[in-house]
Amino acid sequence: MTLMVACIALAGCAPMVEVDNPADSDLMEVELPLAQQNPLLSDAVMPAQWWQLFGDDTLNWLEQQAVEASPERQLAALQVAAQVARLGLVESQGNPQLGMGAEYSRSGISENSPNARIGGSPKAHDYWELGVQASWELDLFGYLDQLEQGARERAMASRFNQQAVAISNAAAIARHYMLLRVSEQQLRWSQQRVALYQTLVELTQSRVRNGVATETDVAKVQAQLASAQADLAPLRQQRERQQNLLEQMLGLKPHALDQRLASGVSLPQLPEAVPVGIPSSEVRKRPDILRAEAQLKAALADLGAAQADFYPRLRLTGSYDREAFELNDLGSWGSRAFSVGPSLYLPIFQGGRLRRTLELADVSQQQAAIRYVTTVLDAWHEVDDALNTHQLMAQRYTRLNEALERQREAYTRTEHAEDEGYASRMDVLQAQLDLIARSQQQAAGQTEAALSIVSLYRSLGGGWQQQALETGDSEQVAAGKAL
Repeated sequence: MTLMVACIALAGCAPMVEVDNPADSDLMEVELPLAQQNPLLSDAVMPAQWWQLFGDDTLNWLEQQAVEASPERQLAALQVAAQVARLGLVESQGNPQLGMGAEYSRSGISENSPNARIGGSPKAHDYWELGVQASWELDLFGYLDQLEQGARERAMASRFNQQAVAISNAAAIARHYMLLRVSEQQLRWSQQRVALYQTLVELTQSRVRNGVATETDVAKVQAQLASAQADLAPLRQQRERQQNLLEQMLGLKPHALDQRLASGVSLPQLPEAVPVGIPSSEVRKRPDILRAEAQLKAALADLGAAQADFYPRLRLTGSYDREAFELNDLGSWGSRAFSVGPSLYLPIFQGGRLRRTLELADVSQQQAAIRYVTTVLDAWHEVDDALNTHQLMAQRYTRLNEALERQREAYTRTEHAEDEGYASRMDVLQAQLDLIARSQQQAAGQTEAALSIVSLYRSLGGGWQQQALETGDSEQVAAGKAL
């Protein structure tokens, strides 16, 4: 009784770990002005399926397939299930435990044993027992509560990790698909260049026969032809490499997407406006930041549990049994046996285990805090870089479009000059080669601008909260708001 009183008195000394919301820190008070960054951006709500802005049915199909088929996403979902199961295990420690047992034995003692010497019967006998046992640990000092809080935060972190994986996976699929399409486009133009150089070689050889060109001129054009032919191999290799990566990300065998990807004829079109919401607000909802925040809270809970482990542990136990030498007697009133009462465990000397555990929890909490700060800083810089990159790539694409238009005019004028006798066929072919070079440059610029949009949506979190609402996953949305 004295021990119980002392235990209750110590309850007021239970360690309390105050967990401040890291989102309230100055780290989250960064403003990213939208209009000044890029007039092509819109503060409209960020779409959940942002890849649909490119208007490419094949890309939309690939993204849809990734939702169920991506091994990376499947692994993240299983990690969530594992953490939820671990949470259930920890929660079970704070619940009453109830069990039932039964026992039967037949035994006898030696006639020469000490028990026989003092009157014990050496005759063999049966022993029957049937009973119920119960126990419940009273969490007076918050040890189990801190363990449960840590497990809950880790389960939440795994959910945010699942969303972060989905965002990264969607962006990677869009990136590889666009690189595949631009390699196809570049390959077609390179094949046209080869055909034009072959024509130039024939024309130059004809000029040599007519005495208006030299073998040196032929050699120069043949060198250009060989160089253009050499460019075909790396473009084919890049195209095959991007398709292999897409198949790998969807858990498919090589060449499984041959038929599906064969329908592509052009690059995904750039949207007129890119809705990104308010970047300063969107960054705060990034799953990796919420994941780091949950991991920090879990580390703080572990620290609280390590502190609480220094205090006594009080457990209530009880049992009710039926014991008898004959099976028929188990139901009689005289066969009953019971036990009920508290048990107290007070750690006195553990060889330094508790102290080392506390030090380890403290270091882990500091590491989690640094990881949180790093994650937030990385997010701000990533978004700022993405905004700047999109602005620059959009400007570059505009200039490349202008250059392509001027090159088309030059080609048209050269054709007219040929018709009027002021330009040769070789001049027209060279103008056509220049036009192809400008077209390749413009396609590369278009792809860079499209990839900058992909990077921007990935850095902002890709609208994962809207997607969770659309799929009815209210638990994750509520969790995100709570954090």
